Amino acid sequence: MGLEIQCLDPVVYSPVLTGVVMPEGVDADAVRKIIYERFDLSLGMGLGKAKGKMFRIGHLGDCNDLTLIATLGAVKRA
Repeated sequence: MGLEIQCLDPVVYSPVLTGVVMPEGVDADAVRKIIYERFDLSLGMGLGKAKGKMFRIGHLGDCNDLTLIATLGAVKRA
């Protein structure tokens, strides 16, 4: 999809979430709203200076290939 993740160093990737950075001029909170309304999928917001610039995909707990594919599909469609 051409979206960058917040953490660029694989050594320190989080085992519980991935921050996805939106391109310049794209409001991440508006994208999150579309995803929630159309696909009933809740993504975390960017916090502090990252608010509106990125969103967070949680992958803690019951996360498997199917839930990951559904999440990425919703992001792509939004």
